[in-house]
Amino acid sequence: MSSERPEALRVLIANERPDRLQATTEVVERLGHVVIARELQVSEVAAMTTHSTPDVALVALGESTEQALGLISSIVQEAACPVIAVLEVEDPAFIREAARRGVFAYIADGDADELESALEIVL
Repeated sequence: MSSERPEALRVLIANERPDRLQATTEVVERLGHVVIARELQVSEVAAMTTHSTPDVALVALGESTEQALGLISSIVQEAACPVIAVLEVEDPAFIREAARRGVFAYIADGDADELESALEIVL
């Protein structure tokens, strides 16, 4: 494995919770990537993904599992970019369904090392 730092990715972050949105943004920027869009309104994310053409979208599981799964499906079907699911806690049922819908990876607890590994998978 190469020790070279991967190129900076253009990242869209979708999270309905402002505190988690900010925390994820800080981790992504600390890893050297560029946050090109942040969205609190899940209903706006698919259009924003098409408009801003990110390299990867980080989609958080909010209050509605179905809403998050629908968003993952929408981004994947449009082939806009790979999607990484961001979970507060492990949720095997959600992960299985997200995988069926095309999610590339997932992380739990916003761990920076896990996020970096997931972003490397996307590369």
